[in-house]
Amino acid sequence: MTYFKDLFFIVLFGSMCMLNASREFKINEFHYDNSAADNNEFVEIVVRNAQDHDLSKLLCYLYNGFNGEYYASKKVSYFDEGSSLDNMTFYTWYPSSIQNGSPDGIAIVYNDSVVQCISYEGNFTASNGPCSGSDFHDIEVSETSSTSDIESCYLTGTADFTWTTGSATPGSINTSQKFTDDATPVELSLFTYEIIEKDIILSWVTESETEISAFILERNASVITEIPSRGTASSGCRYSFQDDDYDPEQKNMYSLYTRQMSNSIQFKDSLIVNKLIKTISSEDISLSPNPGNCRVQLSIMSPSHYKASIKCYNLSGVCVRTLLNYPIYPGKNDINLDMASFPSGCYIADIMIDNNRISKKFTLSK
Repeated sequence: MTYFKDLFFIVLFGSMCMLNASREFKINEFHYDNSAADNNEFVEIVVRNAQDHDLSKLLCYLYNGFNGEYYASKKVSYFDEGSSLDNMTFYTWYPSSIQNGSPDGIAIVYNDSVVQCISYEGNFTASNGPCSGSDFHDIEVSETSSTSDIESCYLTGTADFTWTTGSATPGSINTSQKFTDDATPVELSLFTYEIIEKDIILSWVTESETEISAFILERNASVITEIPSRGTASSGCRYSFQDDDYDPEQKNMYSLYTRQMSNSIQFKDSLIVNKLIKTISSEDISLSPNPGNCRVQLSIMSPSHYKASIKCYNLSGVCVRTLLNYPIYPGKNDINLDMASFPSGCYIADIMIDNNRISKKFTLSK
């Protein structure tokens, strides 16, 4: 039973990651066939919030549908950057040749994970490369030997796009294409955060909602939760989520999306929480009881993982106790120092953490 639960989690997690990536990156337009010699062939990729992604990890592959093998690839970081609109940026690649179908396909891969596979003039399955085993599904529109070299296959519509053919617009938004709906189903008035103890509390407020089923919250391009909405509301609604599983050692970007009753997904807003790591100071370290008897507890409040070197000296400068490479974990760390064999007097605890030396004085009274 555990196996099937684990398998279900893996499939679900993979689906959520694919869902997220398909919102961030999309094959938006391409031209591959025209009258006379093929000319102006291109592939356009649209990227949401491009500044938040490493485009050297986003690659486009051209696949031959006859044998399922890819014949060309290129990193989107080397594409021509076009215009930006509604947080979307258009990137264009002009390969030396794009095959004419029956069938052939295009794929995009991010960080070695397949994001999207499409084909034209038929379906096929890839046999090599990063998409090996993936099915390429026909977009059901195509070009022919009578197509103009200034036309293309492209996505059109609002949010939920469909493929069509018409005038090419490489590097810019397509004809009749909109990435936001004028009839906004959610009017968002606030998306913010606060830090309570060590948890990040995200909160957002809507002024109105229309046929919304849920809010999707992402951290660093991975879905972390989906919170049911009020559905339809004409007055303000407040939501919050407590994130206690983030990495405090890195910058964390949170993105908020809505899922409509129709199951379409719309980006709403994003925010960045900078690194929360601070240097351990003298105030984060205490010794108790002080004065002590046979045992003294050293307490260290740490924001992250460290290795600590702890040495205890008497007032003559003689090291009487040593702990090297002692593991320190995020949160409170209690370390018991056995001082039973040492006489009454004053001692110095010398603590070295992350190249930061802190000394604390304590007394033994027996």
